[in-house]
Amino acid sequence: MYGLATAEHHVLAQAVSVHNASVRKELRDELATMDPKAFEVLIGRLLNELGFEAVEVTKFSGDGGIDVRATLRVGGVTDVRTAVQVKRWANNVAGNTVRELRGGLEPHERGLVITLSDFTKDAKAEAAAANRSPVSLVDGERLIDLLIENEIGIRATPLTMLELDAAALVSEPTDETESAKVMAIWPMPGGNGQWRVSLDAMLEHVRSAGPTLNEMKTWILDAFPSVNSLKTATGYIQSVLRALELVEFNGGSVVLTAEGSAYLDAASDARLAQILRRRIAGIDELEALCGESPRSAEELASAVPAMIGATWATPTQIKARLRWLDELHVLHLDGSLAHDETHMSSAFVDFVFDWVEYQGSSQRPAMRVRIPRGRPEPSLHVHVRFLEARRPNRTPCQGRRTLHSGIVVVGIPRH
Repeated sequence: MYGLATAEHHVLAQAVSVHNASVRKELRDELATMDPKAFEVLIGRLLNELGFEAVEVTKFSGDGGIDVRATLRVGGVTDVRTAVQVKRWANNVAGNTVRELRGGLEPHERGLVITLSDFTKDAKAEAAAANRSPVSLVDGERLIDLLIENEIGIRATPLTMLELDAAALVSEPTDETESAKVMAIWPMPGGNGQWRVSLDAMLEHVRSAGPTLNEMKTWILDAFPSVNSLKTATGYIQSVLRALELVEFNGGSVVLTAEGSAYLDAASDARLAQILRRRIAGIDELEALCGESPRSAEELASAVPAMIGATWATPTQIKARLRWLDELHVLHLDGSLAHDETHMSSAFVDFVFDWVEYQGSSQRPAMRVRIPRGRPEPSLHVHVRFLEARRPNRTPCQGRRTLHSGIVVVGIPRH
């Protein structure tokens, strides 16, 4: 049996419970119609299964007297001799039956009454009476339980019911792979400029709702109209949120990691870019290549896989990385390194635009700022280039002709 959802699991479990209850009733009805002597022999078999020794079904003489005698050896230290009276009655066993059994016990013998029905209050009180030979009682429900447990008159059929545990499909990192970077990264729903917004919304839902994996997938389907399948929703969870180590699975629920919680407390393009560099293979290499000179997507798709040991058949993964870097304002559409809040202050950005106006350029929207990486001094030497308008059919990393350029040196420390 295969169970893909908790509701189906409950339905199957309920069906099994109903079936077992029906079999218990059939067993009880069968016992009620058995020949009295066969019933006593059956009880003898049960006592053997329970560990009694020297089980002897006494000579049949109606339904009175002692029906079975047996010995229970306790820990190899002492033997408990037991006299058993079997009552296959429809009515409850009364106290006088217990008294009669006690009167027929031999010295150092204890009594046991087994019935297919139940015991009256008087019978239970008599069996528990102090300072008298002990008598134990087994009613019909307990008798049925014992027969089932020892598979007497019952054949148990093993039932294996499988239930999907999608969270376990992605194993936790081991010590050997903990620092390894992930090769696959997915885009995000929401359109241009919305990838980080979508990611933050997913993380906020994880934080507030603590959903199961299935609940998280359903929420993604509802929250993002462009997502139209559970498979795609799973991809966003596994190949973005989990690939970046922002979420993990805990007892069937999707929860934020320490990294995810810290990021969400101070979410920014720059912080997410840092996580991307740390977790996704090829990000550093893309930045380095595009920092040297403008590159086409084809060039990058040819160079980067060899640098990180990937064997991608298509440029899909390179394009996904380029889009992520563009969404986080790490790379411009032409592939050059761009400013973000880790590189310069808003005051410096305003200064550069003022300088553009001073030069009398009409190409402000096409301005590209390239900042040398790794410079420790507080003054930034910035090469500002004014580029021609984008031509049709140009690739994202393909350069444009420089109209004019200049150097800006400003003493504003990095943030």
